[in-house]
Amino acid sequence: MTTLNELLTTSGQSATVDSFALYRIATSHSPEGDAARRAVLDGALSLSVSAVAVSTAAAMKTCWDEDCPERHRLGSETQVRAFCELPGVRVVPLELTDGVATGRLYAVSSGARIEGVEVLSSCHSLLIAEEAGQPLLTSGRARYCYGDQLLDRLDRRPALLEV
Repeated sequence: MTTLNELLTTSGQSATVDSFALYRIATSHSPEGDAARRAVLDGALSLSVSAVAVSTAAAMKTCWDEDCPERHRLGSETQVRAFCELPGVRVVPLELTDGVATGRLYAVSSGARIEGVEVLSSCHSLLIAEEAGQPLLTSGRARYCYGDQLLDRLDRRPALLEV
């Protein structure tokens, strides 16, 4: 399994990001998010981003971490958009087949009373990571989106790495 350090320090790596990680990377919100941003800018890391995660991250006013000591700047949607336009960042659209599969995963989460737009976008991010065989970058705050009831539905569990 790849560690976050290996992912960020070895050239030619790739990963999928969820909305929480996208916010942290696009805004350089955490040291790990800033390191991932620099790795993308240097061409050492390429990222796949769900179009649903882009929408969710663009709507986030904060990182959602109640204990976060950092200041949250206004206008994160501009930073998210600019980051997603960089070389090395691929926005994956939600096609019909993936939309249905994402909905099925969301139904599993909803059945466990884990709901919200961030959970829906996390379901799409999981499918992208699984299909590509990539680790999924996320945050500690987003762990509730990835319960065993959801991960058990996948053929291959992607590694969850926190930024």
